[in-house]
Amino acid sequence: MSRNISLHNIKFPEIYNQMQLRNEKLKDVANVIELDISQVSRKISGEINWSFNDIQLLCKHYNMDFKDLFRKEE
Repeated sequence: MSRNISLHNIKFPEIYNQMQLRNEKLKDVANVIELDISQVSRKISGEINWSFNDIQLLCKHYNMDFKDLFRKEE
């Protein structure tokens, strides 16, 4: 990935899984939701919240329901 996401910091593992399945990098996700790479990394790690618009765009991009894509790691 352009920037590394520490595996122990991932709060939204399904987003990370979908990125891996599609060979996407943080910059690819950043382009989808029109944010910078550091913001995407911080959102995946749970440091900052996802906006409703971010959620809609990613659910559409990955063709997944919110409850599946944004399931937090326990």
